[in-house]
Amino acid sequence: MFKPSTSKALRRILPLAARRTLTTHPRLLRPRDPEILTFDAPSRPQTVHSRPVPKRELPEAKSSVAFYGAVGVLVVSIWGAFILHATNQERLSSSVVQRILVALQSPNNAKVVDALGEGVVPEPAWYMLGEPWIAGAINLLQGKVDVSFRVRGNKGRGTVYFSSIRKTKGSAFTVLRFKLIRDDGAVVWLDDTTIQD
Repeated sequence: MFKPSTSKALRRILPLAARRTLTTHPRLLRPRDPEILTFDAPSRPQTVHSRPVPKRELPEAKSSVAFYGAVGVLVVSIWGAFILHATNQERLSSSVVQRILVALQSPNNAKVVDALGEGVVPEPAWYMLGEPWIAGAINLLQGKVDVSFRVRGNKGRGTVYFSSIRKTKGSAFTVLRFKLIRDDGAVVWLDDTTIQD
């Protein structure tokens, strides 16, 4: 490969056209030395694109804590109302309450007839959707019964209180309290023999 030169020997050997090709063709020219770049610090990443400027402010995200809190309170309230209704129905349909109602509705119970009249029935409560509310607890396995509920007749209204315990396992229940308190404050002690075994 010939190196580009303008010496007299080259002028003698090569014709004019060849000399022009050697001195002007880019591939035949001597490459320049590459430029050496030096850095005195590590390079830092640069942003490829500029951050877009929003045309308007973004709306603030609303917190969902209040919504889920309200839903939780509603679910707990519904569940609590269901538990109260179920336990009240269990007490109302128990044999103890049924025997108390039979004793109150008996025409031979002169004390109840004198205090409330005839047709004594449990008084429904508005918060129980027409069902009577039986307060207290009935635990026959532990031998403890303590209930109270509202009743009404054709002459008046009142509240019945009944308490009974079983002293030893296998023994009969002992009635501690069986009374009727009318709305005017009159107390009528009822005969407990009508509901004992």
